[in-house]
Amino acid sequence: MSTSANIKPARATSIRFTAHKMVVLLADGRELAVPLDWFPKLRDAGQAEREKWRLIGI
Repeated sequence: MSTSANIKPARATSIRFTAHKMVVLLADGRELAVPLDWFPKLRDAGQAEREKWRLIGI
């Protein structure tokens, strides 16, 4: 059984957008998708604006 001591922090490597979701690719190959409705500024932004992201907090 795994414990929290065995869990490595997830590290994002890239982000992409679909029409209704933001998809975050993690270094271990997993993808997390969340609705753009959770982020009104992203939802209302154009594709060009969404592509101007930068990864912070490394």
